[in-house]
Amino acid sequence: MVPMKVRVAGDPRSIHTARFVGLLQDLGHEVHVYSVEAQYEQEEHLHGVTLHVALAYRPGENGNRIVGPGAWLAPLCRSRLGQRVVSRALHALSEPGKVSGTNRLIRTLRSLRPDLVISLKMQNEGYAVAHAKAAMGTAFRAPWVHFTWGTDIEYFGKDPRHSARHLPLIRDLLARCDFHIADTERDLEQARGLGFSGRTLGTMPAAGGFDLDHIRRLRGELPGERDTLLIKGRHGGYVGKALHVLEAIRSRPETVQGWRVRIFMATRDVAAAAAALRSDQGIDCEVLPRLEYDELLRWYGRSAVAVSASDVDGTPAFLLEAMAMGAFPVHSDMASLREWVEHGRNGLLFPVDDVAALSGCLDRALQDTQLRDRAARQNWEIVEQRIDRATLREQLRQWIDLAAAGR
Repeated sequence: MVPMKVRVAGDPRSIHTARFVGLLQDLGHEVHVYSVEAQYEQEEHLHGVTLHVALAYRPGENGNRIVGPGAWLAPLCRSRLGQRVVSRALHALSEPGKVSGTNRLIRTLRSLRPDLVISLKMQNEGYAVAHAKAAMGTAFRAPWVHFTWGTDIEYFGKDPRHSARHLPLIRDLLARCDFHIADTERDLEQARGLGFSGRTLGTMPAAGGFDLDHIRRLRGELPGERDTLLIKGRHGGYVGKALHVLEAIRSRPETVQGWRVRIFMATRDVAAAAAALRSDQGIDCEVLPRLEYDELLRWYGRSAVAVSASDVDGTPAFLLEAMAMGAFPVHSDMASLREWVEHGRNGLLFPVDDVAALSGCLDRALQDTQLRDRAARQNWEIVEQRIDRATLREQLRQWIDLAAAGR
């Protein structure tokens, strides 16, 4: 493979962006990340890239180079307070479907002249590339690969609160991009139904897979006993339903007696509900602070069961992390989950709004040691076959070769 200059339109705050960019770097490509939104951070795994931003108010971290106007602001924003003030002001400019930065993207495409353009998720990265390609016409010479993530179509394209605004943008994007990747087979099929007529490359988890040697080391460092029920704590926003999990525990507190209940990424209402469980019913329930990624993985490794409730998703990182670290997954049911989990074999699935069914799944998962052990073996086989970072890197190499040949 000849090293290429690759322009990635992606959110630098996202671990998915960081891990995908890492695959490109492993393949030897020069990666430039374009931040569509004015607000940005640099996720801990994002390193060694040139990051193009609307306002360079944060200094480069992890060997990243920041390119954008207002670089004089970075020294003033080294303090957390300064960054918080500026970030809050810029956040008001961001909204899914409110596409900004197109002219800036056009300027950088003309100056950089990339060999390949890749957009990660539709809102608003893919939309911005579609707008730029429409405006540039034949001057947009690089092949364009779009990578659809789990809520891009399934939520924004279908939810009645958003579909009228987003469906035209989604259809326009799919009509213009040359190549398509998705993190579920479901979305590959939906893209074709929405007018995509380019080349479908295949599926890849948005989370980018795992270094299995690293996962083995993490698992080997942990004690053998698993004494924790781990919960993803998001409620509200686009799709989170974590309060349903705490409601299920409150309805049958005896289910979790003797177990530690730990919650990460907790929203305020979930944190309050967790405190009430602890004070009212004496459940060992705590909200975890923000953790570095390896420490989060260690919590999966201490957990017998990992549970998440959400309305819409693609291939959740939560699910793959649980499978990789040997925690038994209990997750709200959706078509994309069934691409990974067979109910009753390597996990349990429940209707997202059925608290009684969720409670029954928790009881079964926590009580049935044999089920958990069988599932752990089956899930590790799936991890080795489908989520090995080395395998995904080779798959991406082949896709990039195809896209480059498409020039």
